[in-house]
Amino acid sequence: MAAEELRYRLPVDEYESFLVDQFDPPDAFPAEIHRQAFRLNPPLIITTNYDRLLEDAFASRYERAATVFTYREAASVQRLLQSGNRSGRPVIFKLHGSIDEVEGIVLSERDYRKLLYENPGYRLVLSAIFLTHVVVFLGFSFGDPELRLLLEQHRESLKHRSHPDYILLPASSTSSIERRRLREDFGLQVIGYDAAEGHSAVHAFVSHLGDLASE
Repeated sequence: MAAEELRYRLPVDEYESFLVDQFDPPDAFPAEIHRQAFRLNPPLIITTNYDRLLEDAFASRYERAATVFTYREAASVQRLLQSGNRSGRPVIFKLHGSIDEVEGIVLSERDYRKLLYENPGYRLVLSAIFLTHVVVFLGFSFGDPELRLLLEQHRESLKHRSHPDYILLPASSTSSIERRRLREDFGLQVIGYDAAEGHSAVHAFVSHLGDLASE
């Protein structure tokens, strides 16, 4: 609602300048966790973030560009996954747009409505990804209403027999009831970690997965 109010009150150029200031500041650089993600060799990295930190992390480590698509290019994501992505470059699917195309960013309620009704192919591709791959959520609170609805629909349609996806969360952030509901209602198995000393356990988890992926 706040984003919708900003879009209503600000001229288009001021609104877009505000987004660039927030999501493309000159002092923003990838963290180690962004670089570690590529050690997993995933067929696809999905993000709801608008920034370029993942792309920059890959370019700095491998000295070449990742393949980046937004919701507008869902058909390209489908074709690339179907062909097996022989390019050797990871695919980053930016569900809500990229700061590189600020006019297409999905943030306000109006943007979400346009996404749902004007880009139905995007949701079909996203649904196919979740139905055919095991997804690991990292650094994601699962608060996005669109993804919650999608996974809930899958869970109900498959009579609660779908294979689980996984979400890494601080152990203190969810109760046993919440963890059970995430598993039963959305097919999400919570992997809890101790966040008392920061999020070093996330690095250890991703590093361990990376070691397994390289074996």
